[in-house]
Amino acid sequence: MLGMYKNKLIIILFLIFSAFIIYYSNHKEDNSKAIIWSNKEKEFFRPIDIVWRGEIISIMANGSCIGLEGEFDNYSKAIACFEDMDSKELLEFEGMITVTGKWFGITCAYENTVFGECVPDVRIENIEI
Repeated sequence: MLGMYKNKLIIILFLIFSAFIIYYSNHKEDNSKAIIWSNKEKEFFRPIDIVWRGEIISIMANGSCIGLEGEFDNYSKAIACFEDMDSKELLEFEGMITVTGKWFGITCAYENTVFGECVPDVRIENIEI
């Protein structure tokens, strides 16, 4: 009789575990859903490929990040950074540029700067003038 309860318990645990895996994998694949950390900050489960054109309004983090102004999926400003924070390549650019990269979410870390709001957080893969 104890063996029968043990078998049922194993089956129930397996079903619960399977349901959790199915739900989590489906939830993770949806780009429209995001993890909300605090306030209006979001981190996408998968980065979104972007090609955005905008005007440089600031250079930050010793030249490895720029502030952009333009039209960015319902946002008027965005922050774009190289993955290597030691890069000073952005010091060479000014005016209008095209950024190709990955959109990782929304950050409010620079809300009290030139942005004045939470903005898209982009990792730069390529820049063109």
